[in-house]
This record gives sequence, structure tokens and C-alpha cells, in this order.
Amino acid sequence: MRARLFLTMGLLAAAAIGSSCTSKGGVGENLILEIIPSSVSFGAVDINTEHKQAIKLTHAGTSGTIRFKGLHFTDATSTEFSVEPMTVSTLEPGESTTIIIHYKPTDSTADSGDLVIEHNVPPDSQDLVHVSSLAPIADLISIPNPIDFGDVKAGEFKDLDVTIRNFGSDVYTMNQIYLRADGSKDFTIISDPVTPTGAPLPAELNPDDEVGLVMRYEPTEGGPDESWLIIDGISKGQKEAFSFLVRGLELGPHIVVSPYVIDFGSIPQDDTATVDLTISNEGNSTLTIAKDGIALDPASPDYDNIDFLVDGGTAKAVPVEVEGLTLEPGESKVYTLQWTAKNPVGNKGDPIGQVVIVSDDTAQGLISLNVFGRVDAPFLSLVPDVVDFGFVGQMITSTRPLSMVNEGTGDLVIGCFSIVDDALGEFDFQPATDFPPTDKANCGPGTIAGNNQQVVNLTFKNLGPDTGSASAKLVFTTNVSGMENVEVPLVAKRAGTPTCEPVLLPSKLDFGVVPKGFYKEKTFKLLNQGTGYCSFKSATIEDCQGLAGLAVTCPEPGTGFGSKNYLFMGLPPAVQNGIGPQGSVFLKVRFTPPDNDSVFGMLMTYPALASAVLYDSQLQKDVVVPAADGGGGLGLGGWSPNLDGDSGVAKISVLPGEVDFGMVTIGCFSQTFKVCLYNTGNAPLTISDI
Repeated sequence: MRARLFLTMGLLAAAAIGSSCTSKGGVGENLILEIIPSSVSFGAVDINTEHKQAIKLTHAGTSGTIRFKGLHFTDATSTEFSVEPMTVSTLEPGESTTIIIHYKPTDSTADSGDLVIEHNVPPDSQDLVHVSSLAPIADLISIPNPIDFGDVKAGEFKDLDVTIRNFGSDVYTMNQIYLRADGSKDFTIISDPVTPTGAPLPAELNPDDEVGLVMRYEPTEGGPDESWLIIDGISKGQKEAFSFLVRGLELGPHIVVSPYVIDFGSIPQDDTATVDLTISNEGNSTLTIAKDGIALDPASPDYDNIDFLVDGGTAKAVPVEVEGLTLEPGESKVYTLQWTAKNPVGNKGDPIGQVVIVSDDTAQGLISLNVFGRVDAPFLSLVPDVVDFGFVGQMITSTRPLSMVNEGTGDLVIGCFSIVDDALGEFDFQPATDFPPTDKANCGPGTIAGNNQQVVNLTFKNLGPDTGSASAKLVFTTNVSGMENVEVPLVAKRAGTPTCEPVLLPSKLDFGVVPKGFYKEKTFKLLNQGTGYCSFKSATIEDCQGLAGLAVTCPEPGTGFGSKNYLFMGLPPAVQNGIGPQGSVFLKVRFTPPDNDSVFGMLMTYPALASAVLYDSQLQKDVVVPAADGGGGLGLGGWSPNLDGDSGVAKISVLPGEVDFGMVTIGCFSQTFKVCLYNTGNAPLTISDI
């Protein structure tokens, strides 16, 4: 959540850094714009599939009218994001509206950007909502997997329909399907692959697309046979292959287990569910399973709550009969597995147990079945689990976020917040909108839905000495079994007089070689490492000079000429005390090399110095970053360049320039030629299409 507050008492602070007010907002008006959430992540979305998420805007002030002036994405935002027009243009106190953001990926890259909301709320008159997504990934599965033909008698064969499905979220280009050369020759592919379009390979498989084929097993020489079905193709422009086990057995018993994955589904806490496990012999001789040959693995995470039902009781292994179990060809036996949903855990997709089956099937004498189940209950995860405020100067307030994540499926109920063991009353929490546990005047329980989170800001104000440390605990109750009473440790280190100590990270931006006619962007992080507040004032970039054989020297920040090749792509607003302890802003720099070439066709280097001026209101002085480092040498100057970029030219050469296949007989392959691409320039060459 982000809030903007404009009060009459804030005018003096704004005036101190050169800000001004207009009558549009109205002096004395209490304009507060709340944005929930403050950032939107779509995760991994299937290509060409559209998802949408909502942002809620609320006028949380007590007077004045919030007026919306525009809604657009920044230039660097992916065009795969879009936003619906706003349905209202103004908000009165207490009113809310919703913005709908759409995301429809068309390629395989992760996307991000910022949505700009323009309004009349001082001091910025705009807010940024960061939007992002994860890069989709292609992944193939085989149905069935493994590709198991079972038992086949000598002199006979068995055909099996095989489906290859893209169950990932990215496009996969399938080029060829074949059996590995070192596998058994008893397996063959007897049909051409059936692609989604009906055309031959290569074929593009979108998420959930399938390719079908027919395989044959015709065993010889007895015993088990094994091979691998190989899928060769392209994912994200790179070659990627998948392999699937193919097996079959001539003669003997053949154990078949159904289901191969035991899934109890989502079960309310303390309820019990059952799943039937069928053991079949699809071989052609007797299958034998010894006593306790079907057992729950003692290493199962939820071992104590999984059992087999046997004669009105429970057991960790079956069969319980001393003679074990024998199944003739075609015979089956059903066992019932029971699970009591006791222990809620995060929804991470991990199995709760494994069932191990040991038989005299020579092809798969040991089978391990994963057991899945989800407790339909909340599960609390804290990020971070210890809130560390770092060094905090005297009378300075430091803020840290605490994320309470419900990784379960049921509603997580949080009780009232309180701070305990706080000797000087220095720790506190800020009220969060629509989250009653943080409402100090009217506290009540709050709910976090499954797979959602609530962020609360915690504060520490150093009211004590200039050395030592402070600690306390944030305590609250939950409805999570085993986590009914939660204590979150809060720690801080005390420091003396608060100071503004800015630093640029990284200390230097190296743009490498950028081809003439193109540009490249990189970003500094301007971090306040001090214990006080910093006020951003200005930033400049000045070109540095160097003589042959001598070090490069840069002018004192603010005394040179503006750079011809480097440019800040926007600067943060000049807000008094806008950068708190450990706070930061970002400075994006664009390097655009000049059009002129080197006389000798060599790389041209362009050094420069990026600097920023901040105001330390505690010491009432300007602070310049970076500080003089003795750079330049021979007394030529005191600053070294922190921007470095080279200019060059990318040139492509293709050999041979022409390919002549000559005369080729119908039905035969031509000679194979290799075409090589060379970069004969001195700058990186990007190939966009062939």
C-alpha cells in the first residue's frame, strides 16, 4: 500500500527544498490516495493467454477532491501490459475506484514496467505501480510416462499410442522425434508424428498442444528391454532436448499400479480421506509380493497420519498375511490408503509420503509412489522472520516492512498486534488500511485469504543512547495449528548524531561496446547508508578528459560541461528528507555513442563522471557523491570516471556468399552445406532473424 498525505503543516518542509503548492489541491485540504496493491506480479502466464489483476484506489483523506489527470505506462514498459480506462475522474473522501491491468505475453521473456497514475495529490502529483511477470518455460511430458509396453511374448508385438504434451507456459519448436541409438532395437516408431496442424515436423507446440505417435515393441532374446524416446527442438532460441524412458519385458509377471500418483486432494483440517490402490498382474506368469511388501516409507514427511486400512484396523504395510500376496496373470488386488489431514504446510507441491512396493517383477521390482495431499487450512510464513532495523541515529525513525504470507488454502485469521519487551517504547507498527489487527483505536481480527499476503510497516525511533542495541517483540495470535501465538523478534542498533551518507551502487557503470547508431541503459542505486535523512537536490553527468599515456581526469562535480554522450533518464523528485536511513532512489543512465567513427577503425572510449548533490538537514550542508578519490594522477584532478562506454561498428560477413545445390535426384537428399556468419566489426552483432 502507498499513501500520499498533503497537510498545511507540510508546506514549510516543501518550501525548504524548493517545492511549491498550487490552488488546485486547495491549501489545508487533506488529500490521501491509497493504492492497493502497490505492485502487481502476474507470475508465469502462458503465451497468448490473457490474465488481469485489479488495483484499488481510495481517497483516505478527510477533505478535498482527488482529480485524476492521466493513466499511462512508462516508455520502458512492455507493450504486453495494457490498462482499462478509468471509470471515474474524481474521488471524494471515502470513495474508491478500481483500475484493471491486463497482461498477454507474446514472447518468451520476462516483462516489467511501471503504470503512471497522474493526479492532484502533492507533492509528486503522480504514483508509479510496478508491474512484472516471470518468463514462461516450455516443458514436455510423455503420456504414458514411462512409455511402458509391459510383458510381450516372443514372436508377438504390441503397439502403444504415445502423446507428447507441452505442459509448460512457453512455445516449444519440435524438430524431430527418434529412439536413442544405444537402446534396444526391439522398439520402433511405426507412424509419422501427428502435429496440432497436421503438417510434418518441425512443429510449434503452444502450451497444452500435443503430438501423437504410435510405437511398437516386438521383443526378442528374452528379458527386459529399455530405450529412450528423444525429442529435439528449440526453446527460447536455444536447442533443448527431452528424453522419456521406453521399456518392455518379454515373458514373466508385470506389475501395474493404479493410480501411479496417490492424491488425496484438498482436505479440511482434522478430516480423513481414503484412496484405493489397485495392484494388478498384467504379465504372463505369477506375480509375488511378500509380506509387508507394500509399505509406507518411514521417511515420509507425514508418516504418522497415513495408514492402510486392514480388517477394521490400520497398518503401515500390507499384505499382513504371512504367505504374502500372489496374483495370477490378469488378477488384481485393491488396498485402501487413509490420510488424516493434521499438519498444514505451505502449498509448495511437495509429497506428503511415499508408498514402496517390492515384487518379483524383474523389470520393476521396486516401485515408489508419491503420495500427495493438501490440508485445507491456512499456513503463515513471515518475511523476514526477524525484523532488523540496522543502525538508527538518535531521534531518527526507521521503517521496515513485514510480509505475512498465507501459503495455505484456508483463510488465515490474525489477531490484534502488540509490542512487548520494549523498554523505552521505541518500537511501533503503522496502521494498515482494511487490516483491523493494526488499528490501535478499534483493534479486531483480520483475514488473509489463501495464497495472499498482508504487508505491515514496523518502525523504530532511537530514544536512547548513541551506542548499544534495542530489541522487542511483535506478538499476535493466528488460527494456524501449532502457530496460535506468534512472536516476531525486532532488533535495532543505536547510533549517534544522524547523518546523510549517500553512495552510488555500483561504484561504476561499464556499458561495454555499443554499436554506432544504438544506445544502452544502465542504472545507479543512490543509497543512503547513514543513520539520518537525505534530501535529493540534483544530479549531473560531465565528460572526462585523458591525454595519451596519462590517466583520465574528471572535473569537480558541477564545474565541467554537460556530457555529450550520457544522459539521465529522469531524476527522482526533490523531496525534503525523502531518502531515509537505508532508503534509496534510482538514477537511470543512457549511453549513446556519437556517429563519427575512429579514423583508424578502432574502439573509441568515452569516460564520464556522474554525480549527485544531496542535502543533510541534520548537519545543514550539501553532500556530493562520489567524493574525491584522488583520481586523475599527476595532480590533474581528484575524481575518477564512474561511467565508461566504448563505441564501435558491427559488420556481418557471410561465407559462402552463394550456395549451389546442383542437380538433385527426386526423392534423394542434396549435399549438405555449412553457411558461416562472421562479425568483422569491433562491436557486438545481434542476429534478429534468419
